[in-house]
Amino acid sequence: MSLTEDFVQQNPELIKKLTKVGLVQEHIEYGPLNKNPYTYAFEHLISAFLDYQVGNNKEPVTFEIKDEILYARYQNEIFDMSEIIRFANMNHVALSKEDAAHYEKFINSGLSMELPRLPDLDGIPTENDYKEREKASSKPKALEQLNWSEKSAINIYSGGFYVLCNSLLRGSTEKVSSLDSRQLGETLCHIAFVSSGLNQISETHPVHTFRVEDKFSEEYIEERIKAVEQGGLVTQEMGFISTSHEKIESEFMRAMIEEGINSGVITGIVYSNVIGKYISSISRKPEELEYLIPPTQMQWTGYDKNPNGGCIFHAQPVSTLTGLSEKQSRGVDEEHPLVKSSNTGFYTKLMKGQLDAAKNSKSDLTAADEASLSSSPQKR
Repeated sequence: MSLTEDFVQQNPELIKKLTKVGLVQEHIEYGPLNKNPYTYAFEHLISAFLDYQVGNNKEPVTFEIKDEILYARYQNEIFDMSEIIRFANMNHVALSKEDAAHYEKFINSGLSMELPRLPDLDGIPTENDYKEREKASSKPKALEQLNWSEKSAINIYSGGFYVLCNSLLRGSTEKVSSLDSRQLGETLCHIAFVSSGLNQISETHPVHTFRVEDKFSEEYIEERIKAVEQGGLVTQEMGFISTSHEKIESEFMRAMIEEGINSGVITGIVYSNVIGKYISSISRKPEELEYLIPPTQMQWTGYDKNPNGGCIFHAQPVSTLTGLSEKQSRGVDEEHPLVKSSNTGFYTKLMKGQLDAAKNSKSDLTAADEASLSSSPQKR
C-alpha cells in the first residue's frame, strides 16, 4: 500500500513510515508558560465590547481598519489589535460567566450579523437543542464542559464564517475590510469564544486526526520540510485547524483526495497528540466528523514527497517555550504591566484593574485555567 493510500485509509502505520526521514532532535523546552499581556488585552477588549453592546452604559470599544491594520479604540486610547492577535496565546483565552451571558444576549438581540444554526432546526438553538444533538452523537460527552456561548461560537465558525476568523487570526484584514465596527467586534468575539471552548478540559482525545488542504505555495511546503529535516522544528499555527477523526466514507471523496496528493495539488497532514474538541454534534456540517484544534505551536516530525510534489506530513501540537518571542513568553509584572496604546503610551483603567483581579483570583483558578498556564505535557 502506498503512503497516499495509507493516508486515505487512515492507516496508523503511516506514522512510522513518515518518520523515516530522521529522528526528531529538536529540544522542546517545557516549563511555566505565562499568560502574556496580549492575551489579557484580547480578553478584556472583548469583555468591554460586549459590556457596551448589551446596554450596560459602559464606554464603547470601536474597531476600524487603517492601512490593513485592525485598531481598537477604548477610553480615548488606540490599540493595535492586529498586534494583540498576533502575540496573544489563544490556548490561554478564558472568558467569564458574565462575558458568556453578554455574548448570549448579544446574539439574541438582533444586532449580530451571524447566528448559530443547527441542521433541520428552525431558529437559534437552545442549550437543550445542543445537548440533544450531543447525546445522539458518537461522542456524547465531548462538549459537556462548554457553555451555550462557546458552543454557539463553534457552530458559527463551522459554517462559512471560518474564512473570516482564520484570515484575521493569520494577520490579514482583507476578508473583513468591508465590515463595520460592530461586525469587526463580533468577529473577534466569535474567535474568543471558540478559543475558550476548545481550551476546556476533555476526557478523551483521538489518537490521530487527519487534514487535507490545498497546496498553498511551494515555499510553504518547503518550510515544513525544512522543519522536519532540521530535527522537528516548532512553528506557530495562527488559525483554527479543522481535522477529521473518522475515515472518509465516500469512495468518491477518497479517490479525489488520493488523486490530489498524487498529482501534487493537495497536501495531507496526520496529527498526533491533539488537543481540541469533537464538534460534529453541534456543527453546521456534522457529516464532516470534525475535530477542531485551536491555534497552537506545531512540531513537524515527518514527511513524504512524491515526484509530482504532493506531500504528506506528520505533526503534533506542542505547548512549549521553544520558539516563542519575548512578547509571547513574558508574563505580566510591574516591568511589563500590560499592552500599551499607540497614542499615549498609558494603560487603560480596565487593563490595570485586570492585573489586580488576576492576582486576587489566582487561588480560585479552575482546572482548565491551571492547564492553560503550564507548558508541561501532563497538563496539556
